[in-house]
Amino acid sequence: QCLINFPKPVIAAVNGPAIGLGAAILPLCDIVYASDKSWFYTPYGRLGQTPEGCSSYTFPKLGTLFANDMLFGNRKMTANEACQKGLVSQVFWPDNFMREVTERVRTMASCPAKSLQACKALIKYGLKDELLE
Repeated sequence: QCLINFPKPVIAAVNGPAIGLGAAILPLCDIVYASDKSWFYTPYGRLGQTPEGCSSYTFPKLGTLFANDMLFGNRKMTANEACQKGLVSQVFWPDNFMREVTERVRTMASCPAKSLQACKALIKYGLKDELLE
């Protein structure tokens, strides 16, 4: 609930494997940056567990076949594939990763906070209530 209700933009920077909950919560973030060496894996079916982190709701929003593949198909997805599916916003080379992310976060941080919060509220309008159910 904390990620869903947090009023300011939530930015994730993935610089390696994102497994289980680490991958499952990414659609709850507002922006997800990943290095080219990152990969994403949600082995719930393999482990005999149900999906967590709202992923059974958020992953199908990115595509039913994508959700099936990730949540019970045991697929490991590369950063570029995740970007094509909408799980990741942008992919950077590992050598430049932190510099690229830091530059973008600084640019965003220089914007008026109220403007960012209002923008996020408009984008998440309706979705927030669905996620909290």
